[in-house]
Amino acid sequence: MTQYFATHPLFLLCAAIVAIVLLGLTMRSIVRRDKAMINVTMDKPEDLEAYKQHWRPAA
Repeated sequence: MTQYFATHPLFLLCAAIVAIVLLGLTMRSIVRRDKAMINVTMDKPEDLEAYKQHWRPAA
């Protein structure tokens, strides 16, 4: 065998697909957690703004 298994194009393609799927699932869970933390009773714009300033200062 002159070619390593880890450099086979099919192996590299599968590894890339797995990485993309894991990244997508991670981002999905982050977005769902962020939406769940916003309380439905936060009707006032001041409450939403206070939440954003406290928990999302970089956004």
